[in-house]
Amino acid sequence: MTWLTPMVGIVAASIAASVLIVLYLLKLRRREVEVSSTFLWSAVIRDMRANAPFQKLRKNILLLLQAIALALAALALAQPGFMGERSPAETTVILIDHSASMSAREPDGSGGTPTRLDRAKEEARRIVKAATSGMSFTADRPRAMVISFASSPTVLVAPTSDASELLAAIDSIGASESMALLAPAMQLAEAHARDNPTQTRIVVLSDGAFADEEASQAPLDAELEYIAIGSGTVDNAGIVSLRAQRSYDKPERVTVFVAVDANAGARESAEIELTIDGEIIAVRRTPLIESETTGARSGAVVVQFNRLRSAVIRTRVLSEDALAADDEAWIALPPAAQPKVTVVTTGNPLMERALRASAIALPVVITPGEYIERARRGAIIADVVIFEDFSPPDDALPTGSYLSFGPPPPIEGIGTTRDPDQSGSDGSVSAFVSWRVDHPALEYAGLEKVRISTAHSFEVEDQRDVIARLTSGPGIVEIDHDGRRAICVAFDPLDSNWPFDRGYVLFLATAIDYLAGAAGAEATTQLRPGDTLATALPPSARDIQLIGPDGAFIEPTIRERQLTHTPLRSRGVYEVSWRGAGERGDEVRDGRVVRRFACSSLDPSLTALRVYDTVDLSEHPGGLASTAPAQSVPRSLRNWIILGFLGLILFEWYVYHRRVEL
Repeated sequence: MTWLTPMVGIVAASIAASVLIVLYLLKLRRREVEVSSTFLWSAVIRDMRANAPFQKLRKNILLLLQAIALALAALALAQPGFMGERSPAETTVILIDHSASMSAREPDGSGGTPTRLDRAKEEARRIVKAATSGMSFTADRPRAMVISFASSPTVLVAPTSDASELLAAIDSIGASESMALLAPAMQLAEAHARDNPTQTRIVVLSDGAFADEEASQAPLDAELEYIAIGSGTVDNAGIVSLRAQRSYDKPERVTVFVAVDANAGARESAEIELTIDGEIIAVRRTPLIESETTGARSGAVVVQFNRLRSAVIRTRVLSEDALAADDEAWIALPPAAQPKVTVVTTGNPLMERALRASAIALPVVITPGEYIERARRGAIIADVVIFEDFSPPDDALPTGSYLSFGPPPPIEGIGTTRDPDQSGSDGSVSAFVSWRVDHPALEYAGLEKVRISTAHSFEVEDQRDVIARLTSGPGIVEIDHDGRRAICVAFDPLDSNWPFDRGYVLFLATAIDYLAGAAGAEATTQLRPGDTLATALPPSARDIQLIGPDGAFIEPTIRERQLTHTPLRSRGVYEVSWRGAGERGDEVRDGRVVRRFACSSLDPSLTALRVYDTVDLSEHPGGLASTAPAQSVPRSLRNWIILGFLGLILFEWYVYHRRVEL
């Protein structure tokens, strides 16, 4: 038995006992009243005898009950207690992980399958009840606060002694679909420990599957405890990779690649369902092959189909397992649209005719003066810009993709040493002597037949950028620097026989497609829960909307034609739409330009559902904080004593009225 405030109880008991005895010994002054008979007053004559001062106390049940009640009140003020589990810290900071892995279900041994988050919340309730059980009449009462965290932390309750408020906050924590980052949560707890003059205890409730790249720093002056939640011995399979690619020569042909992982000791195979815009197009089963190093099993599925329009591709693992967050994945496939091409020329009808013959581009033809004026205003909207015997000034060359004939654009890494070389006095001409046959832009160019009368002398810093050579030097160069990507041809097509060969048309088509593909979005970009959605909007965009996977409107942040939204809280497809002009890969629907983004987990560490017994907190004096039981400290019995006091007062009231009736 321990006593928190024994002196308060002793003083209170002394005063109460003295007052009670004096009240029973002092004689009461009564008002005289004449009555016809004293027979009815015989029951109270005994009380009158006790009113004479300094007489010996007589046996009285009311006196006994009142004395016991006062003793209980004094005992409550002394705050007796017993040794129980509670941190000695005056403030307990509870960090509860509610990331995607905490949604995993595990059997509890009694037929139920609670999630790890359910177990963490139950443990947090126990900690709150223990941390706030102490009683005191001073301001320094034991307190607790609750912080939930996944990709970012949230303070649910500031330090308080109100257990009901803390328990309500714990009950309100819902599952998140994002990864867990411990460092931001520890920084928030550290800020509290730094500002709090009392001793602080920090308790982390998690499975330890943190995505932090570096160890999190714990407050050096705080008591730290990590409680591992979960067993890790569960069966789970999930999608860890999803890609969709259009064929280079047949854009309508789409290939989808799906990779599946299963944790160690799991199933032998997995069945994958693939849907397009809600319609099932394939169900495939893949064997899961065990890794010799990790023991995990993995497999893959490849599905091909034809699709010219945009589509939302959804894949799903057709089996029930411990975690649902990794069973589905989405990807947004853009339409097979033609690239937008702007041709800057003083007049070359052969190039415009060749572009139309290639059936890959619909060119916009402008003069060099028009281009400079538009470029400086930021009004050039094109996937590829073609310069024909023209090199723009540096301030009129924004980031983008370019195809140049003649002088190269002002991009670092390429330049000219002198005026274009003329053919020799003997009438000889330049020809290609070598080229990279594996380069997509040169595959069908037919360079072996090309003869050039005049060519610029390129000076290239890195010879690996040269993809075709003339007898006189570099003939075709691919350069990429500071967001400017270009294929530079050293001569004007009109100074060669190339425009009269079909290889010229094929070169234009393949080079434009190659450059546009490098600049445009492909259906391999994936967002994850907790990431930031960011996309640049065209200058004419207006009435901009962002719709989440559940169909609800989201208020995005728009600054300088850049739309952002963070963090992404749900898996699925997010849709950005506006009125105005679109860009390559955008879809037009009901008069609005639509751009879609897919958000999926795709995390092998999530699918593994590992539970870590220790957490690396290298800056903490203890090094590794492992699971440990709470320390044993006094727990007050004051509430129970007060309850007994109230019950005794009610009983004394009952006895008093029974005596009066007698």
